[in-house]
Amino acid sequence: MPGIKTSDELLAQALLVQQVDNARSATDFFKLSPVLRTVLDTAHQTLQNATAAVPSARGVRQDATALYSEAIATLKELLRAGFKHIDGQLPYVLTAAQKRAALEAYGWTGAKLGALDKNTRILDLAQQAIAVTPTLQPEVARYPVELVTRIQAALQDAVSSAAGAQT
Repeated sequence: MPGIKTSDELLAQALLVQQVDNARSATDFFKLSPVLRTVLDTAHQTLQNATAAVPSARGVRQDATALYSEAIATLKELLRAGFKHIDGQLPYVLTAAQKRAALEAYGWTGAKLGALDKNTRILDLAQQAIAVTPTLQPEVARYPVELVTRIQAALQDAVSSAAGAQT
């Protein structure tokens, strides 16, 4: 918000006031009185102590954000692999209509890979893969069990790290 200073800005401002006050002579009319200087020094030290704990919270958020990004990247790879698994089936294994139906059941609109640039789409496709795989027919059109297991793990990582990034 405009007009509201961050703790870093306040610390920098307090340090500047201390430095200017240190440079003033004892007879300078603008030198802080001992009481005001004590208040400034105490407030500065209190703010420094309070903000010392903040980087660890920021670090946790940054770590969670990095884990979330990594999980999303993993999901992208796995989802592409699932798409390619179905799309790569030979015509005598899956007909074109069966491929299209399977890909659309997995959430691939128009049976096309499309862009995987939105995290919500990636998460939706991952959830769809987990939900659809057990019942999709024919069985050969399903994602391999190992792939679905990996999708499940990466989705869990994404969800848990997203929660950590918001705290």
